[in-house]
Amino acid sequence: MPNVSLTRPKLWLLKAVLAIVLAQWLCGPVIAAFAGFLFACVQMVVAPEYAGFVFGTELVIWVALGGRGSLIGPIVGAISIDVGSAYLSGNLPYIWTLLVGVAFVTVIVAMPRGLAPLVAAAARQALPRRRRAAPVPVSCHA
Repeated sequence: MPNVSLTRPKLWLLKAVLAIVLAQWLCGPVIAAFAGFLFACVQMVVAPEYAGFVFGTELVIWVALGGRGSLIGPIVGAISIDVGSAYLSGNLPYIWTLLVGVAFVTVIVAMPRGLAPLVAAAARQALPRRRRAAPVPVSCHA
């Protein structure tokens, strides 16, 4: 007769995994609702245009340009796209969306992880590293 403890599934592990999955499914919409609340408070208006294709595409461009691997990457991407769009829409009113699209495609093809790893590598080279002090050997002999 085989060992029963090895053939029986570990129910505690299954329960733990299900609890984690359920927590993620519950926390995601709560975070999204809170973000929507904050967005409505900051913009002072709620309009159907904010649920449209243009705004959703802009969010994807922010994340793709900044980088998906960190939290600061999409923030930097959002700031750079918004500042660039404001500058380009004033100076080049007819082709600024084309330039943003070209930047998006270039980053997706050439740098799939976004600009954040490139900026981080440049910052690591530019900033001096702090050297750790060498450990002092301890001897037990008097």
